[in-house]
Amino acid sequence: MPIYKIADIISDIRPKFPTFEKNAKNYEYSGNEPAQIKLAVKEDFLREKYNENMLFSIGELECIFMSDVFNKKILKYNAIFLHSSAILYKGKAYLFSADSGVGKSTHTKLWIKKFGAENVQIINDDKPIIRFIDNDWYVYGSPFDGGTGINKNIRAKLGGIIFLERAEENSIEVLDKNSIFSRIYKNTIKFSLDDEYAGYMLNTADKLIKENYFYLLKCNMNIESAEICEKFLLTGDSYGKAEKNT
Repeated sequence: MPIYKIADIISDIRPKFPTFEKNAKNYEYSGNEPAQIKLAVKEDFLREKYNENMLFSIGELECIFMSDVFNKKILKYNAIFLHSSAILYKGKAYLFSADSGVGKSTHTKLWIKKFGAENVQIINDDKPIIRFIDNDWYVYGSPFDGGTGINKNIRAKLGGIIFLERAEENSIEVLDKNSIFSRIYKNTIKFSLDDEYAGYMLNTADKLIKENYFYLLKCNMNIESAEICEKFLLTGDSYGKAEKNT
């Protein structure tokens, strides 16, 4: 049974069905360090859930429940997942997070269209991991990608976290620190946390907020939204209405 290294955390994950092993092939670990995380989901539980909801294969359901357990356990290692689409651009990772249906994946595809697939890589299109390690914040790919199959086993320094909202006109601003926690909380693990793990989550989220930049991008999902966002993230400048209309 393979051992995996996900977000630089050695993980002994024991799937009952082949779906996870296929998804996690690029995360296999061949070193000698002991596992820091061990997890498995009982087969009887999976079959019960499958009988209740047959929209997913039983292997896909196993991945969903293993993701929930894994994302709880990594809280102990200064790590937290954020429901988002994460890209690698000019050496840094940028995460785009939004409510379901707003279009986070649509927006990151605009980056690829505008700046080229040779310059923009999607690290994970659903559940990238953010971790404080080596005295800095990094973003990691993981095999838990919401079934999209879009993930890479890479890490990059965190460049910024952008929350998306739909609007008729495109604009971007730096978010006030006091408004950020509720957005993170809505898009990370919060169920099945006992007091210990809730404490880990709160501490990591608090440190993440204090030490990083967060943005609100109001966008209409045309390619200009990627242009405006990229310019603001890299230079602190955005296209104003006067410039846009000239």
